[in-house]
Amino acid sequence: MAAAYLKKINKIKNFGSFEDFQWQETLPEFKKNNLFYGKNGSGKTTLSHFLQCFEEGKFPEDFVPNPSMELVIGEAKTSDLTTLTGRIKVFNTYYISNNLFWDGGHATNLLWLGKVNIEIQNAITKL
Repeated sequence: MAAAYLKKINKIKNFGSFEDFQWQETLPEFKKNNLFYGKNGSGKTTLSHFLQCFEEGKFPEDFVPNPSMELVIGEAKTSDLTTLTGRIKVFNTYYISNNLFWDGGHATNLLWLGKVNIEIQNAITKL
């Protein structure tokens, strides 16, 4: 049996520009893989940051008042951020800056992928 995936976000409250988002029934449900595009200022970056919260299982500490949400995963509803920890992957500028190693703003001949590997490379460079 396939693992259930995120079908929709019923609501988001107090997360950046999503002060009181409610899923409209006219919106299509998410699929296994999703690509978001749109005009500047339409909420793409905020949505990607929201989805990245699932990688750590918590909201950023600097969001006040505390954000909240309700998701539909498979047929179940949940407000627990840890439900999808490690199951959602977001590729955006935050991911690139934290997971790709750039030498002086230019890609090196070697690609260091992942936060741990970048930390090791930085320690080697210091030595």
